[in-house]
Amino acid sequence: RPGMEKDPRLKSTVRICPAGLYSENENGEVVLATIDGCLECGTCRLACGTEVLDWNYPEGGTGVQFRFG
Repeated sequence: RPGMEKDPRLKSTVRICPAGLYSENENGEVVLATIDGCLECGTCRLACGTEVLDWNYPEGGTGVQFRFG
């Protein structure tokens, strides 16, 4: 969410995101480099809470698609 870039709860995403999508810039703000590679696991949402991070699961039929065979 705008204005929450320096919130300590958001800084935990730098360590816990399994895809490594979050990083901390030289100003101490957490930035999302890209959404490409997101596993849509929701770990960041659980760690930060919805008051800090605005993230929702994608609509059905979009997002990560696992294909077999």
